[in-house]
Amino acid sequence: MCPAIAVGHFQQLPLGFTTAGTEVSVYWLDQLGTIDDTADTAGPYEVQLDTLDEAIAGTQNLVSVFDRYESVYGAYTFGDHVASVSADWGASAYGGMEHHPYWHVSQGGLSNEEIHAHEAAHGWYGDGIRIDCWEDFVLSEGTATYLSVRALELAGGPNLWADEYGAYFEARCADPTSFANNVAAYPQTCNAIDILNDPLWSFIPYAKGTCFYEDVADLIGDDVLDGVLADFYAAHVGSAAHMQDMIDAIKVAAPANSVEIDQLATDWLFNTACPVDAAARCSSHN
Repeated sequence: MCPAIAVGHFQQLPLGFTTAGTEVSVYWLDQLGTIDDTADTAGPYEVQLDTLDEAIAGTQNLVSVFDRYESVYGAYTFGDHVASVSADWGASAYGGMEHHPYWHVSQGGLSNEEIHAHEAAHGWYGDGIRIDCWEDFVLSEGTATYLSVRALELAGGPNLWADEYGAYFEARCADPTSFANNVAAYPQTCNAIDILNDPLWSFIPYAKGTCFYEDVADLIGDDVLDGVLADFYAAHVGSAAHMQDMIDAIKVAAPANSVEIDQLATDWLFNTACPVDAAARCSSHN
């Protein structure tokens, strides 16, 4: 394992403490950077890489989100101080990376609440519990996405079910050539792929994964699913697991719905095509 290092003139903004006593912060870059965009300008020009306003906007609910992760899913295992760290990945970069306890967020995504919440959720799924095979990528990304979207919704932040995930499938399921209609979120092999050169390296595990959990929650109840996620974390933290282990755990918790859960896994995870009514099914959380 290699360390991840972000270098720059950082300013720390303490955000507060969770109920468990974990300190939450954001580190933002208070400096000028140089962009060379010769298509639009005469040459390099200086820009302010980050602003405090963007850091505040992106992390305004992060303490509440992290508090929910700890209180609902289990104790955090990577220390007592966590932070989003702005990373200078270049002007066109967008997203984050789950280096815990100081996960990185691109400058272009610093004001986006979901990125901060998503990378924080990897402290439970993705880092807290690792994936056993590359094909289990959805156990990391789909689960972290569900945790973050649900936590932001409950914290009074953006409700992303319709605006992001429902809209994603609305735009893509009508196109038979799109990844949404040609890539399974959970391929049935183990380390048989080079993930960086495989169609699985896409938004599919995030989108189909979180919508699988959303449909499951609608079927068995939010509290039951939260209990499964918490028990699964307690059983596997510090080790690796398969997505099939999660599916099996959900069925054990809701045996009367076992057939329906298998069908949801087939619809969202195993099949390559979009599920029937995918956009509508993932547009609202009941």
